Amino acid sequence: MPWSLFPNLSHLEIVNPPDSLDASIHIDWEGVSQLPRLTHFALGDLWSFSHTFMLPILVNLLASCTGLRSMVLITEDQCLIQALERSGIAKDKRVVVIPSFHWTYNLREYWSKVKQGGFDFWSMADEELEKKKRSPSSSSSPEKNGEIKWTESIIAR
Repeated sequence: MPWSLFPNLSHLEIVNPPDSLDASIHIDWEGVSQLPRLTHFALGDLWSFSHTFMLPILVNLLASCTGLRSMVLITEDQCLIQALERSGIAKDKRVVVIPSFHWTYNLREYWSKVKQGGFDFWSMADEELEKKKRSPSSSSSPEKNGEIKWTESIIAR
């Protein structure tokens, strides 16, 4: 098993994952789910027209990765965000959906903070997950729970 090469891998980010039509690149999702120390997982630049097929994969990863504390999904695509909500993925307390890896900063501010030892991508995601865990879960609406509050920020820009 090739994943045995990474027995201590705790953080994995896949940027621009292949779409369902790209046969040249294959991701071994079962192998990802078997990484023994995986605690943080991110997928970047997701779009409904090419990544909706991944919804069952994400559900499976959430179910099978027992040590997973954080799944970060990066997308600005409202259709995909709605699909994540309908599927229940966005409601999982380990999932945060953000519009960019450097959200809430512009690129220059983000890299300056990282360079100075400040917040990075993972720590910002962890902070958002902590806010999500503290939010009331009495409502089934993600907007009321603050789970996709960033969309309001994007619309307001």
